[in-house]
Amino acid sequence: MAVDAQQLSDMMLQLHALWLMPLQVTVALSILYTYLGISTIVALLGLVSIMVFVAFGTRRNNRFQFNIMKDRDSRMKATNEMLNYMRVIKFQAWEEHFNERIQFFRESEFAWLTKFLYSFCANVIVLWSTPVFIATLTFGSAILLGSMISLSQAMISLDRLDRYMMSKELMDDSVERVEGCGSEISVEVEDGAFNWDEESREEVVKDLNFMIRKGELAAIVGTVGSGKSSLLASILGEMDKISGKLRVCGTTAFVAQTSWIQNGTIQENILFGLSMNQERYKEVLRVCCLEKDLDMMEFGDQTEIGERGINLSGGQKQRIQLARAVYQDCDIYLLDDVFSAVDAQTGSEIFKECVRGTLREKTILLVTHQVDFLHNVDLILVMRDGMIVESGNYNDLLESGKDFKSLVAAHESSMVLVEAESSKRRTTLVDQPTSPQASFSPREEND
Repeated sequence: MAVDAQQLSDMMLQLHALWLMPLQVTVALSILYTYLGISTIVALLGLVSIMVFVAFGTRRNNRFQFNIMKDRDSRMKATNEMLNYMRVIKFQAWEEHFNERIQFFRESEFAWLTKFLYSFCANVIVLWSTPVFIATLTFGSAILLGSMISLSQAMISLDRLDRYMMSKELMDDSVERVEGCGSEISVEVEDGAFNWDEESREEVVKDLNFMIRKGELAAIVGTVGSGKSSLLASILGEMDKISGKLRVCGTTAFVAQTSWIQNGTIQENILFGLSMNQERYKEVLRVCCLEKDLDMMEFGDQTEIGERGINLSGGQKQRIQLARAVYQDCDIYLLDDVFSAVDAQTGSEIFKECVRGTLREKTILLVTHQVDFLHNVDLILVMRDGMIVESGNYNDLLESGKDFKSLVAAHESSMVLVEAESSKRRTTLVDQPTSPQASFSPREEND
């Protein structure tokens, strides 16, 4: 009876599993169906099969347990009889008979106990293996049914990776680079045509004919997708040359439109392996408008930057990238829309102090959508469909350039809309009635 009472007490601890388990299974299957769809049916069938196995195992264990308890009671009864009538058993010399009887009950109980433990272990193994089995069954069926990623998509991805890995290296002779040359020409392109894919003869940028003199600031403008960034990539030698001639005189620094930040401190990102020059370093921080940002940081330029600059804003990453290029002190600077991630005031300050200040003696090719800066550049290259369709200074292009006129007109119309919206907001704020708290005078308060 004590054993039966103990087992009943242990069962009470698991009584809530009768209603909690179906609820948990239902919620889990609902979430799986949301993400995997019809593959959830396979998971449900797997769960049902495991539950059926466990149910049959439990019935078997109950039968084994009943036989164990029956033989245990018989053994205890025979043992009690032997102890109570020990004197009679001794007088009659029945020791061997009672020993065999008790041993029989013990062997029978041990046999049923062995079967029970084997069956119980089988149930435990199945239950502990259920998560792995169900996960394998569910995701395996999801792959076969195409709910996650089909085999064809994997083969396509493998083929693309294979073509990328097996593609040829870029030719070093696509760009003629001369460092320390005495020529007055920094960048010169004659009949240039470039593309990204060496196997395709499609020209991404074509019919390029221009010349940038030393110390000039050239702006490259055009609509989105006109080939401005590709033009800078061709000068860097990142594109395959189809035809023409490209000559670059001097060292080159490139500031991409998408910021590239390495793990480390802000100082390490700016120095980028060069030795520290305090005077030049402070000047770079000033012209790139980083001083106020560093003052707000607890550790200044020793602040650790997370992966891909996760703890910096887009404008801060762009300015750090620009500062790195300025600190390198190269001959030619290729700036790909460096003002896109900063506000108008900061952009104007950088253009004045950095582009037209510290870098005034450098050759700069600036891709930009900021029409306001084009008054102060030496040469404007207008691109459309991968070609330079117009070139000249601001006033000449405004008089004769059709594409440039449309860009300026679009900029002016957008500025008019912005100004109108700002005026509307200011008028709305002025016309709003003042709150009772705001109109409550000190005199009334004293009264």
